[in-house]
Amino acid sequence: MKRSLQLLIRNCAAISGIIGELLMVGIVVLAFGITTVLVLSSLQPSQEQFTDIEGWADVEKDTIYFRHSGGEVVSTEEIRIIVDLNGTRYELSSDNVTAILGSSMWELSDTIVINTSDLWGVTIEDDDYIDASIVHTGFSSMIKTGVIL
Repeated sequence: MKRSLQLLIRNCAAISGIIGELLMVGIVVLAFGITTVLVLSSLQPSQEQFTDIEGWADVEKDTIYFRHSGGEVVSTEEIRIIVDLNGTRYELSSDNVTAILGSSMWELSDTIVINTSDLWGVTIEDDDYIDASIVHTGFSSMIKTGVIL
């Protein structure tokens, strides 16, 4: 046993080399991690609202419907709805949308019901052209746009 202890004491130079290599690898990994965190934290998050919306019109009731059918919850304080009825543009502000929905948050399965005859004095016919856009004012982007009728 005394002999193996003497051999270990003589070969200490190899241990300091291994410890030095381990320290170098640790420093490189740490530097790479810090660099990655700094680069990735400077990227801007996506400023889009991902929401699936279904829109349809009921000609008999002069009503346009918008139903939240999936995606993120939308704050009604940050959206407005633009409707084009046969070339005439009508707009609902965020306050109008909140009043119609009865809530400040538009969540899954909530439906915005717009009665065009009550709101704008316009009736909807079978051959009318209805185009609608829902705009997110906070991100200045379209949530949904398309032809309804």
